[in-house]
Amino acid sequence: MILDALVAVVTGGLGGGLLRLAPELIGLFKRRMDYTQEMKLRQLDADIASRHGAQRLQEIIEEGDVKLDLAQADLHRLALQSQSIKSGIPWLDGINISVRPVITYGYFLWFIASHVAAMWVSAEVYNRMWGPEESLVLSGILSFWFVNRVIHHSRTNAPR
Repeated sequence: MILDALVAVVTGGLGGGLLRLAPELIGLFKRRMDYTQEMKLRQLDADIASRHGAQRLQEIIEEGDVKLDLAQADLHRLALQSQSIKSGIPWLDGINISVRPVITYGYFLWFIASHVAAMWVSAEVYNRMWGPEESLVLSGILSFWFVNRVIHHSRTNAPR
């Protein structure tokens, strides 16, 4: 009987203690779950802020590129306008106007002379001397002058 009473007292004490600890353990578990949830939310907030910052940085870079392109276009327009301004000194204006034609005629003279000389020496020399780069320069010069002629002709003969 004493043993039964002792077992009943110990069992009751342990049961009462465990029942008293149960809300504390549940609260501790709940706080841990809340903490984990809060950490996940903070991580998501940090990821969103990081993405937003990267997106804003990209927007700033693109805005800068647009502003740079506009500034370059304005500079190009200004350079073209300033080329057409006459200085008032006839010989200086003549030199200014003759730069492109002189370069074109010089290139064509070099083109003809190099072809004649290369064909006179050998076909191998001709092939080594006149490659795709030289052909590209020649086509660029021809395109410039013929397109310039078409533009000039369309402006002077345009219906009004």
